Amino acid sequence: MNSDINVGIGEDSIVSNGENKLLKATGLGSCVGVFIYDKERKIGGLAHILLPRSPNHKDKKSLKYADVALNDLINDLINKGARKDNLVAKIVGGAQLYFVENDTLKIGERNIESVENILKEMQIPILGKDVGGNYGRTMEAYISDGRVRVISFKVKEKWI
Repeated sequence: MNSDINVGIGEDSIVSNGENKLLKATGLGSCVGVFIYDKERKIGGLAHILLPRSPNHKDKKSLKYADVALNDLINDLINKGARKDNLVAKIVGGAQLYFVENDTLKIGERNIESVENILKEMQIPILGKDVGGNYGRTMEAYISDGRVRVISFKVKEKWI
């Protein structure tokens, strides 16, 4: 029984009801890590999102896109026994690591906006976030109590 699970970019979201105590997303630059948690049943899942929205093409329905990944994560949580009305979220990442003038290239900002809009549409409140800035992060989500630890080389560790 492994207690640490790392979720890579665009990989299947990982959902746990306690058999894995720590879900982790490392190297969150412009990517956004989304932890969704049923606070009553102690079931949580993590997605590591690369891009804001999937193109309208059946072959492009990859979990690297916010809309696809969050839909998949919610379905996985419900299939594991979570109740939709108990779900809450915490989001980390969405940095702008390099200067760009073109808004289209501000992927971090666009990822944050997309994740926030999708969660709002799904009526899942965001209880905590550490987003934006110009530095990368690692996100550790604890299934036992729903806490998220944010680690970065540039700023002090924090809990959300």
